[in-house]
Amino acid sequence: MKCKNVLTLLLGGIFLVFFILGACKKDEDEAPEPAKGVTVTQTSGSTDVTEGGNTDTYTIALVSAPSEDVTITVSPDNQLTVAKTTLVFTASNWNVPQEVVVTAVDDDIPEGDHTGVISHSSASNDAGWNALSLPSLTVNITDNDASLILAGSRTAHYVIVDPQNGVDVVENNPDVHFVGRMCLGYLSRNVVIISPPGPGTFVNVLYTMDRQTGSNPVKITDEAVHDILYVSGSPVEPTLVFCSKMMATFTDHIFTISESGGSETQLTFDDEPVTIPDKKVQGKIVGASMPAFSPDGNHIVFNAYLRETVTNFAHNAVMVMDKDGGNKEVLFERELETTHIDDPCWSADGNFVIFSYEEAGKKVVAVHVASKTVSEFTAQMEVDGTAVMNLSACPNQNKIVYNVHVPGGGKLYTVSYTTSGNTASISGSYTQLTMDDVGHGYAMPDWQCWDGK
Repeated sequence: MKCKNVLTLLLGGIFLVFFILGACKKDEDEAPEPAKGVTVTQTSGSTDVTEGGNTDTYTIALVSAPSEDVTITVSPDNQLTVAKTTLVFTASNWNVPQEVVVTAVDDDIPEGDHTGVISHSSASNDAGWNALSLPSLTVNITDNDASLILAGSRTAHYVIVDPQNGVDVVENNPDVHFVGRMCLGYLSRNVVIISPPGPGTFVNVLYTMDRQTGSNPVKITDEAVHDILYVSGSPVEPTLVFCSKMMATFTDHIFTISESGGSETQLTFDDEPVTIPDKKVQGKIVGASMPAFSPDGNHIVFNAYLRETVTNFAHNAVMVMDKDGGNKEVLFERELETTHIDDPCWSADGNFVIFSYEEAGKKVVAVHVASKTVSEFTAQMEVDGTAVMNLSACPNQNKIVYNVHVPGGGKLYTVSYTTSGNTASISGSYTQLTMDDVGHGYAMPDWQCWDGK
């Protein structure tokens, strides 16, 4: 410590030295208080892991020696796990980096490439090291939930297409009477086909069968109860959602059922009350069709036929509901005589519903579920001015597969999109996925996640 303004008096040969109060200041050369914190070092500058595959590591060390032991707690979010959740540093090992091994949670949810976050906290009897604000770490995660595309065909009743290169990986004529609409089941292990149970009947049932062979079909619905019109599979569990013309009432409604045929549940009903937001009037559901699960499996989008309660005026609507049928909400509606809605499906993040509808020509739009903001895709998806049809969205990437309106089916096309806040837009140009010389006449594609098996 150095002091300025020192008063010195000589009294009888004795020097008396007085330090003027407040005139002392800290020596500029004196060492400052040691910093408190940690050094986080990532391998090659980032931490990258793969679901069901590669792990990665990073290290933590203290930036100065503590007077008491310091415990660093490592807290991953639900996308990640770590081999050790606590690291203890002492006065002797404070500067020795300790390794954290990071693993991605291998779930069955199609998320695409995404991130996880690891938080850090400190605890110590050294007050300077207790409850510090420490940096978190963002980890890059590669999803292992791949996908396949199922399509109808003129030459084979169904084909499985690799969405990466458009190559047919399966071509089958399944053991059913007639092939109608189809979908892939959970993780693309089964194909689900709508077909009459045999000759002499026009009532459709649901069959499930092995994807690779198309053999040993199992009937899971009863033709005395349901005439099946449409089916879609869950990306997260072996559950189907279908639309049926109910044989008892001849009205169209939505049900869920397990792929094994159990746990059938009706989700929509005649005269269910709903609010029609554009008209600001009360209405009721008189029919429902074209259901599709959200990527997380918790919600279902569907096409609803509505009537105003007082006037009985008819509307065509896109609605969403919880997977158990609760919390029904209108996202988009038009007067019934002016429009026809087709192929509602979900964006990969579950924030948008994508569909086509007729209104002065065929339009393709994405509606933000929370805000109901509408973004139009039509012009960027049309192929040589030909209208788009048969949409299906990828469950784990921002892509859509579709046909154009060609009699007897045609080629498959894909296009990418981006989302920002409550809007969505097409990214780049469409790509022809399937080849010209195959001759299948692909139709009604269904894009589902796949476990690679």
